[in-house]
Amino acid sequence: MPLNGSEAYDKDDFFQLYLQKRKNSQSPNDTLEKPYLNELIGRVEGLNFLDLGCGDGEYGLELLGKGATHYHGVDNSTNMLRLAEAALKGKDATLHKSPIETLNLSNHSFDRIISRLAFHYISDLEALARKIHSYLNSSGKLIFSIEHPVITSSYKNYNKGIKRGSWEVDDYFQSGKRINHWMGEEVVKYHRTLEEYFNIFQENGFKFETLKESKPKLELFEDKELYERRARIPLFLIFKWEKAGQEALRI
Repeated sequence: MPLNGSEAYDKDDFFQLYLQKRKNSQSPNDTLEKPYLNELIGRVEGLNFLDLGCGDGEYGLELLGKGATHYHGVDNSTNMLRLAEAALKGKDATLHKSPIETLNLSNHSFDRIISRLAFHYISDLEALARKIHSYLNSSGKLIFSIEHPVITSSYKNYNKGIKRGSWEVDDYFQSGKRINHWMGEEVVKYHRTLEEYFNIFQENGFKFETLKESKPKLELFEDKELYERRARIPLFLIFKWEKAGQEALRI
């Protein structure tokens, strides 16, 4: 039976395999996604962060080390939160176990809301966008990464075990649930076009600032062959949005 979001990370075999992959310094997360995420976040001194899908808490530890005043991490995986609690013990951090969709932090206000590779697990992203808008202070920013729509629309060959000598993008304009056969499990993700991502946030209170498509940088790769493979197709999208006024919200 396909697993939704955090359910996969609470499967022990899946979780251990995931941790092994993340420990690789040449993982796509470290060579393609994180460098651009850092670039779009910029200076963090004196800022209050909310991280939606905080995972193991290591990124929160980095933000606090750079001068963030407080880090609030949210995740619904018991396995992930156990690691996050250990990583952030004694730090100016709060951890909250909850699905992102049902999170209630109505008494909080944040300078920055971030999310790393979690929004493609969310079925109703419009509702989440409105919630995020309400959590940001008047000058707040939203920075998040997702699997690139080229990836979420190319699971067909991947699920058949076809090696990616070439890429097959299919049903790109048919948004909705996709099943990714990933690390021994069937995982539910949600495909949206690039246009849809723009519309969802522009129509729900955000002003677009910039995006990156995770173009690889040669200096971050130890293996030129791996660099050349990563340069064939974008794996991630990283967005930065500014909170617009209340009048920008779609009624």
